[in-house]
Amino acid sequence: MLVVCRAVIRNLSFYAVMILAAVLLQLVFGGDPWTLWTPYAHRVDDPLAWQIGLGVAAGLAVVLLSRVGSAWFAWSRGLDRWFRDVLGPLDGREIFAMAVLSALAEEIFFRGFLQPRLELVPTAILFGLVHFPFEKRLWPWTISATAMGFAFGYMVETQGTLVAAVLAHFTINYFNLHVLVRPLAAER
Repeated sequence: MLVVCRAVIRNLSFYAVMILAAVLLQLVFGGDPWTLWTPYAHRVDDPLAWQIGLGVAAGLAVVLLSRVGSAWFAWSRGLDRWFRDVLGPLDGREIFAMAVLSALAEEIFFRGFLQPRLELVPTAILFGLVHFPFEKRLWPWTISATAMGFAFGYMVETQGTLVAAVLAHFTINYFNLHVLVRPLAAER
């Protein structure tokens, strides 16, 4: 249990550092840190309820696709096993904390800070590359992360804010983590 707690704390600390890095870099480049949340504010026309609905619906669609993929494809089941082994058992609070912080940190850094500077395509590719494991059997994760980088980036560009992208990212991580590691928590 202590090893799991240390791993969770290490992951959460990494995400906190990522948020801090985005804020500091925004300041260094002369930007207002609050604009990290609304990098394309001039494009915001849709009400907040629409952005929330879009984010949750998109996230649930990806969760459904990932679960269908695990039922149909051996490579997807292999990814599930790898995540289960790497993450170990997590309880509900740990899953929630990891889902919230990973979604916030990655979206603030990639879509809030990088995308307005690099544009959508390079940012999505970079997002995929930071999800690059050095085992060939895990490359589908990199491919799916790249695709999600495009989807999240498109949401931010069309909605003007990070709301939909953060909620989609959170929904995907939250429900997939529950499916992947929650059963292991009973073994603690």
